[in-house]
Amino acid sequence: MNEFRPLILVAEDDDSNFKLIKAIIGKKCDIEWAKNGQEMVELFQQHQERTKAMLMDIKMPVMNGLEATKIIRESNTEIPIIMQTAYAFSSDAHESRRLQPLP
Repeated sequence: MNEFRPLILVAEDDDSNFKLIKAIIGKKCDIEWAKNGQEMVELFQQHQERTKAMLMDIKMPVMNGLEATKIIRESNTEIPIIMQTAYAFSSDAHESRRLQPLP
């Protein structure tokens, strides 16, 4: 019997942070890794039918997580996007809540 393994997209530019995330959720989920927001948008476009959720770092090179979330939300308002970061300002928290209000 095949075990259901949801696909989780992870946007994280720090290798050690990604390894920790993979160690925690990789036992039960398939994971695809984006190292910046642009890669996350591209991964989502490739895997949007199978993706069940996203973990989105806010502070990343090339394109930050807030910008990537805005682009993804233009085509999908339902997918859960969990914003996370080690380096954020209160304005980042406000902007992430604006992009994804709680029910």
